[in-house]
Amino acid sequence: MKKCKGCGALLQNENSLEKGFTPRTEVDLCQRCFRINHYDDLTKSYKGDFDNFDILNSVSEIDGLILWVVDLFDFESNIVAGLNRHLLNKDIIMVGTKRDLLPDTVGSQKLLTFIQRRLKFHGISVLEILFVGDHGYDGREEVLKAIDLYRNNRDVVIMGQANAGKSTLINAIAESDLTISRYPGTTLDLIMIDKNEYKIYDTPGLIRKDNMQYYVSDHDLKKIIPSKVKPIVFQVSKATSFAIGGLVRVDVEVKDKSSVVFYVNQSLNIHRGSLNKADELWQQHKGELLKPISEGEYKFVADLKILSDNYDLVINGLGFVNFKGQIKSLKVQINEEVSVIVREAII
Repeated sequence: MKKCKGCGALLQNENSLEKGFTPRTEVDLCQRCFRINHYDDLTKSYKGDFDNFDILNSVSEIDGLILWVVDLFDFESNIVAGLNRHLLNKDIIMVGTKRDLLPDTVGSQKLLTFIQRRLKFHGISVLEILFVGDHGYDGREEVLKAIDLYRNNRDVVIMGQANAGKSTLINAIAESDLTISRYPGTTLDLIMIDKNEYKIYDTPGLIRKDNMQYYVSDHDLKKIIPSKVKPIVFQVSKATSFAIGGLVRVDVEVKDKSSVVFYVNQSLNIHRGSLNKADELWQQHKGELLKPISEGEYKFVADLKILSDNYDLVINGLGFVNFKGQIKSLKVQINEEVSVIVREAII
C-alpha cells in the first residue's frame, strides 16, 4: 500500500478518524499532512500514540550512522536518558537545531562548551556536535561533510524528540518534501528516502511525558511551542509572583535588586504581581485571565536549589527563565507531571 510522503502513514479512505485518511488515495499526502502544510492546521497530533522504546529499538536495528537531532532552545527536554545504552556501539552525531531562537549573545564556542558540559552531566557521549538554524540550511554543508566522514558505507538514521526539527533537517540535506510542522507527533511511521549512495531514515519523534506540550490541548499547542521567542525582562526588588499564562507560577524573593528574564513563546502573557496576593490571583483567574492551562493537577516543586547569581529555571517543553542577582528563595507551581530543573545559565 502507498504511504503518505509527509508523515509515513499508510493512505486509506475508509476511516477519517484513523491515521493516513484521505478522500482520494491516488494523492501523495494524507488529509492531515495536507492541512498542516497548507493551512498550519493540526487536526490531531497523535502525541500520545508512540512508545519511545519501540522507536529506539527500530533505530538500533538499522545499520547506520545516527544523527541525533536536538532542539537547542528546549535542550533539557530533548535529552534521551541512557542514550548510549539504548544505542549500544552506535556512532552518534548530535545536530543542534533552532539555534536562531537563542539570543545572539550565545556565541558558537560558548554554546558548544555549554552543550558539552550538559552531555557530560547526563552521561552521554557523541562523536561530534553540530549546529543548524531553524530552516536547516545554516550548517547544512557541515552536516553533509560529517555524514561523509563517519558513514562508512552505512545508511543514515535521523532520530530525536518530537518537534526537534528532524523533518526540516532531512528536507535540507536530502532535498525531500516531508511534512514540516511545529506540532509533536507529525511523523507517524518510519520514512525512507533514497539518496542514491545511501538511504536516510526519518523516525517518529520521541515523546517525553514530563514535557508541558504533552499536557495542553492540541488547540493551545501553537501558543506554547517556542517558535518565536522575545526575551521579556523584569527588574525585581521585592517579593514578586509571575504567572506564565495559567501554566506556571513562579514566586521569587530577593535579597537585592535582581533581573528575571523569560524566554518563552512571545504569544504567552507574563503576569506580574505582589507575592502576598499571588494565591488569590492564581485561584480566581487561572483558566480565565491566566491562560492557557495544562491538563492535570498542579503542585509546588520541591527542593529547587539556587546555584549562583546567574542560572536558568528550565520548564520542559515551554522554555526557561534566567535569574541574575541575589535570589533569596524560588518556588514554582506547575503541572505535577512536568519536569522543572535549575541549571547553569546558557546566556
